[in-house]
Amino acid sequence: MVFEITRVSSKGQIVIPAKLRKRLGMTTGSKLLLLAEGPNLLMRVLTPPEIGTFTKLIDKSFEMLKEGGREYKALWSALQRHNISDLYRHI
Repeated sequence: MVFEITRVSSKGQIVIPAKLRKRLGMTTGSKLLLLAEGPNLLMRVLTPPEIGTFTKLIDKSFEMLKEGGREYKALWSALQRHNISDLYRHI
């Protein structure tokens, strides 16, 4: 565990110290998930899903569409037009 203290700027920005950014693999544009619980703030670096995880998600989506009786070919063609990095950008 690493302990650091930082300040909040007048714009609401904080500086994450370089050694923490390096340790967490953060670069310019990295996305963070913020969770507030009482007086605590938890931050987690978001990373693109592994291809296996993404494939499982697509398979599960198709199963759900088939069970619902909907046409899934439109979904498949929509997914084929995008790659993982395009989808990750919208998170």
